[in-house]
Amino acid sequence: MSTESKGKILVIDDDESVIEQATMILQHEGYEISTANTVHDALELVQSEDFLLALCDIRLPDASGMEFLSKIREQSKPDVIMMTNFGSLQGVEEALNLGAKGFISKPLRAERIVKIVKSILAGETMTWEKIISEENIYSYLPPPA
Repeated sequence: MSTESKGKILVIDDDESVIEQATMILQHEGYEISTANTVHDALELVQSEDFLLALCDIRLPDASGMEFLSKIREQSKPDVIMMTNFGSLQGVEEALNLGAKGFISKPLRAERIVKIVKSILAGETMTWEKIISEENIYSYLPPPA
């Protein structure tokens, strides 16, 4: 683990175990982590701090992660990766249209979160097809029109 920070990442989830897991994984990779449990708190943090990236759950207690994504896109900072339980891909199309750069399925897997974060920070954006193939989703879902 590097002692010099690679930059700040914001993790937004109302599940403390997800926050703890994401924090541990990303800190091990050398990132400084800030956390929020609500969209309101996350928006306040984004106003007062500079983040390389935000990881945001789709479902939060005060508003949807989509609302956070929409408001963040208006400011053009930071890039956002959505997190969700991939029982279904509900919300993927909407999030991509709102500017999400990627998706991470829960439960979080260390190698997967590191790969996606590094890819997004390198300028990549995940496509619908890439999300389906990389998340090993076996049920057929047609791509958005």
